Amino acid sequence: MEIATLMDKKEIISLISKDDKISALPQVLSKVLQIINNKTASVDDLAAVIGQDAALTARILKAANAPLYKQTRQIGTINAAVSVLGFRTVQSLALSVSVYDLLNDDSIKSIPLKKFWKHSLEVAILSRMLAKKGGYPVPEEALVAGLLHDAGILVLYRVIPDEYCKVLEKPLDGKTLADHESELLGCTHADVIGFLAQKWNLPEIIVHSVTNHHKPVNTDSIASTSLHAYVYVAEKLSAHPLEESYAKLFDNRIESSRIVQALGIEDDILSLSALQLYEVVNTAQYLEIDIGSPFELVSSANEQLFEVFRVLDDLMRKQLIGQKQLIKDERRKTAFSSLKIILATLSHYVNNATASIMGRAQLLELSLQRGDLIDRKGLALKSLEVIQKSVVNITAVLDELKELQNFDTVPYYENSRIIDIEENVRKRTKQLQSNNSSYS
Repeated sequence: MEIATLMDKKEIISLISKDDKISALPQVLSKVLQIINNKTASVDDLAAVIGQDAALTARILKAANAPLYKQTRQIGTINAAVSVLGFRTVQSLALSVSVYDLLNDDSIKSIPLKKFWKHSLEVAILSRMLAKKGGYPVPEEALVAGLLHDAGILVLYRVIPDEYCKVLEKPLDGKTLADHESELLGCTHADVIGFLAQKWNLPEIIVHSVTNHHKPVNTDSIASTSLHAYVYVAEKLSAHPLEESYAKLFDNRIESSRIVQALGIEDDILSLSALQLYEVVNTAQYLEIDIGSPFELVSSANEQLFEVFRVLDDLMRKQLIGQKQLIKDERRKTAFSSLKIILATLSHYVNNATASIMGRAQLLELSLQRGDLIDRKGLALKSLEVIQKSVVNITAVLDELKELQNFDTVPYYENSRIIDIEENVRKRTKQLQSNNSSYS
């Protein structure tokens, strides 16, 4: 019997409403939201409420002193945090840590929680970056919305674990998880977290953005205050590039650029996404969100490294074959132009992958230097050297791909020029290894 005949949206919402643990926010946080919405409330009022929860107080102060806010002096009290950062920023920090504590459930076995929260943080950080660049008044609200956007997945697993496992096990076959949820359950994880966010009395703009994070943005009526747009773009760009087809990656890149331009953001979104890793690691630390140990991050990076090599190898083979065919084709210029765009898109994701890999390697090295990790046999250090050499090889291939983008200025009419590509990669690799002779 199909799941759709057993469950529908009304049943699922009813189950969520009856779950006392998740249907209501902690009392202190509810009071925080009430104070924020009270125009006559003072800094002392907010500080007094937060001060009722020692753990929440400590984590907000830890966040307020994080490098993200670049404070020149130590913030030691909630009053000072509110005065320096503002009511809504402190509210957003309180929301972030409280919602993570509320929804993070170690009993969930079918969903890799560390990877789940890492992706959620990536979307949250990029949403905040975009919101800040777009002039959104409280970028931390984008952080909350990004952190929450996929939380409905955890809620569905909590209230209907057996049914939801069947949804997760269903092959995508060109569809999305939200498509399968809608077909089999009558609602999506976006609907679920939207319902909860409204029940929790979160700001309406956050409710709207998490409910609609999979729905396309209308650029004709877009405004810098459109939190939905920031989360939508961040979610598109933070999708794992190797889980998507080339065509889908290209579509995501074009759509995201169109939306960002409509928002009036001049920065290259690719350069912003390249900065994600540093802030993701730091934000995870100050919000105390578990995205994995240094060894787990490096292990994940190694898996990603293998996939990057596989995709690059496949791309190079297809490119060489395609060049030979396109040289004889009357539509060569049009085809080369399309290939150039595809190469630029893939280059972005490879750049992000190598930055992520090196960032995690550096995180591991830092842990070794501090003595947080013991490496008596030097295996971890040797692994770091291997990772560095691998990234150098990828960088060399990537640099050659960038050269191949200049189809209008480079003569590709001779097969001998095409054969030179492999030799060029070897030379680039040798030069990069010479420039990076020691791991740093």
